[in-house]
Amino acid sequence: MHHDSQMDQYLFQFPWGIPYYHGDDMSSISTDCAQTACVNNSASDLDTTCRCFYHLEHKLNNIVQITLYNMGLGGAMGTGYAHPFHLHGHHFYVMKVGWPTYNESGFIDQMNQDIDCDGPQVSCNGKKWRNKAWLGGALDGMNLKNPTKRDTITLPVGGYITISALAFFTNGQ
Repeated sequence: MHHDSQMDQYLFQFPWGIPYYHGDDMSSISTDCAQTACVNNSASDLDTTCRCFYHLEHKLNNIVQITLYNMGLGGAMGTGYAHPFHLHGHHFYVMKVGWPTYNESGFIDQMNQDIDCDGPQVSCNGKKWRNKAWLGGALDGMNLKNPTKRDTITLPVGGYITISALAFFTNGQ
């Protein structure tokens, strides 16, 4: 996350109806993200033409793992703040939290190094794991034995969270 309400270079736009009831015709209630020029384009951070209703389809009861990171501009002081994250009507398991490094005064000394972010002058949107073996979702140090079940968690500035949940809704797949 670099700016509020942004995911994968898309700026969030509320749908004009309830997605659950329009699964077969999402275009009638929302702007399709694939029709914007913002896919994997870090220059799109403030481009308002990138507003769309970003949604992913999963098969019912599949386990979905999501990693959200909050790196701002990669470490410039004052470029971000912690965000609460929740899924309306759902609970999820907290699999891993990646914290930044703090100095003796309690301020962020360095962003979490698990995300490959180039620094304070570069947007960290669309970045990947520094450890390429993690790209398939098998993160080192995940709490697999007894993960915490929550409906809300704070996403730390300079860090990330990895959550896991069942796909409860589907478009008939």
